[in-house]
Amino acid sequence: MQRFAAGMTCRHKVLSEHFGQPYPFPNCNACDVCLNEVDAVDDATVVAQKIISCVARAVQHSGMSFGAAHIVDVLRGSRAQKIIQRGHDQLSTHGLLRDVPRPTLVSYVNQLLDLGVLERAPGEFPTLVLNEASREVLTGARAVAALHAPRPGRGRGTPATRPGGDRTHPPASTSCSTHSAPLRREVAETHGVPPYVVFNDQTLQELSAPSGPARSRRSAWCGASARKLETFAPAFLAHIREWCEIHELDLDARTGSGSAATSSAAAGKPKTLSPAKRRSFEAFDRGEGIEAVAESGGLKARTVADHLAEWIEARKPEDISAWIEPAEYDRIATAVTEVGTDFLRPIFDRLNGEVPYEQIKLVVAHFRARA
Repeated sequence: MQRFAAGMTCRHKVLSEHFGQPYPFPNCNACDVCLNEVDAVDDATVVAQKIISCVARAVQHSGMSFGAAHIVDVLRGSRAQKIIQRGHDQLSTHGLLRDVPRPTLVSYVNQLLDLGVLERAPGEFPTLVLNEASREVLTGARAVAALHAPRPGRGRGTPATRPGGDRTHPPASTSCSTHSAPLRREVAETHGVPPYVVFNDQTLQELSAPSGPARSRRSAWCGASARKLETFAPAFLAHIREWCEIHELDLDARTGSGSAATSSAAAGKPKTLSPAKRRSFEAFDRGEGIEAVAESGGLKARTVADHLAEWIEARKPEDISAWIEPAEYDRIATAVTEVGTDFLRPIFDRLNGEVPYEQIKLVVAHFRARA
């Protein structure tokens, strides 16, 4: 059960294969992993290498293995008597992860055990030991994915906070991050990696916070590796700049300033759009449907649906019945009224999974435009 909850594999695949039936689909489009709702650890392989290295050095120094609690204390730089007596305060790994909270670090160790890249020796007091997979991680021959430990009091749909009580994801940034998710998916597909490898959900929200403090975005950039920034940042910067221009927001405006001039945004065309998105916007101005725009532009229907959601928020039309049946609109609108517009998944669940996300996005965009 712990491996099931902490793993980074499709939940349906794990359950199906547990009972002996192969699951041939690469994405179930229903579980938290496949919907990119997991909060993955950036550079998890590096963190794993530090933990495994600490286990190896403790064994090499003392000629015996130690439990997870002891290894966590060494990594956090503890100067407890047991650490100093064994000379483990002199290990090169001492304090290597001092900034990681203890519960989080314990969670990482448990995840490595569940992934099989660390093992517990049998006995009354099980200790950590290495195996062949451990050595593969140390040499870089094997990558590791890990999840952040859940934060106390942080439920689904609860806005993230930072010291001082600042809410870093107000409605405008949530809307921007919602539209950044498809871009993350496309970038991931282009590079052949899972979406969480590009940016995790928290980083994506911080990067997409045009109406929040500028320090939020700077801290998010600082938390990413130089290689990741070089590979992925340009596309996201262009997207965020484009979003801000559509809604006439300052890139680094603080809350209460740089708010959208709604009448101007509704009347004028976006200032800088990619050629494909500009063609989509012009087609929507003419009342063309999603399938027609997708076929004429050589785009996927879900990409065009994302364009339409942005068009709705930018143009703020009174009616969107050209793209969604009124009865379906009313059904989705009822769910939106009950659970709000911050997240799509609660709306999807309230509708018993019977309505595609693309249609939900359109109604949510219309609600935001009318607000």
